Amino acid sequence: MNLRLKFLSGLTLFTLLFAACSKDDDTNQVKSLALEAKDSLNISYGDNSKQTLDLYLPANRDENTKVVVLVHGGFWFQGDKVDLGPYAKFLQSQGFAVANINYRLTNTPENNIHPAQVNDIAKAIDSVSANAEKLHVSKSKFAIIGASSRAHLALLYTYAFEKKNRVKTVIAIAGPTNLTDPTDIGDFQKLIAGWFLGTTLEQNPDVYLKASPIHYVCEKTKPTLLIHGTNDLVVPFKQAGDLKAKLDQYNVPNNLLPVSSGHDDVINPGNQALVLGNIVAWLNIYLN
Repeated sequence: MNLRLKFLSGLTLFTLLFAACSKDDDTNQVKSLALEAKDSLNISYGDNSKQTLDLYLPANRDENTKVVVLVHGGFWFQGDKVDLGPYAKFLQSQGFAVANINYRLTNTPENNIHPAQVNDIAKAIDSVSANAEKLHVSKSKFAIIGASSRAHLALLYTYAFEKKNRVKTVIAIAGPTNLTDPTDIGDFQKLIAGWFLGTTLEQNPDVYLKASPIHYVCEKTKPTLLIHGTNDLVVPFKQAGDLKAKLDQYNVPNNLLPVSSGHDDVINPGNQALVLGNIVAWLNIYLN
């Protein structure tokens, strides 16, 4: 083959390769446009009006995109997912898909006592996982973050009710860990615990024991990040310390981040960067 033919053959090959690359680039651009960030609010995952979730999907997601389930606070009988909306948007900006859920509340005419709430967490996760391919997210890489009484639910679900190994880690913010411990627990806390469990500690201590996350800690317990206010007068800091001690006993990866706050201002302007930074760092390590 003479030099001219070699040049033309090379030019033809280059043209074909360039065309193929351009086609791939066009395909990738279309895919990127199709997978821009997306928010979908009030998606039903059950028949009850409270069984809804808000879904925040990040841009450029795929089947490996990790999912964070947010569970709002409110003493088991009040609160709404809208309370955690800003944090859902923040986690979305960090590349996580976020399911911010509502669930059935206690002290209602329906009498939604435990385990109605942990069953709702299970249904919400089932719903997202079942639609993972359509959503372009992982079907098996979930984390749960809960605040206050819902931190208790996040821990309890992960430690005792999660049987499909989809939840890889849990983060509890100011959550009760041992409902059998009466230390520094006032009449209000006793009242709402009774609404949640349908009985009192004195009447049925076994129900309180089985509803206590600390009761289920073992060597197979999932990695746990605890964030708790040192001045918390609603859920004593001791609750977080006791759970950490038991996690340490079984060599479970964990960390307790103490913050200078009360119960309702754990994430305040003074420590927001610290708390959110720790949450993202923890998820990047343990949500795998």
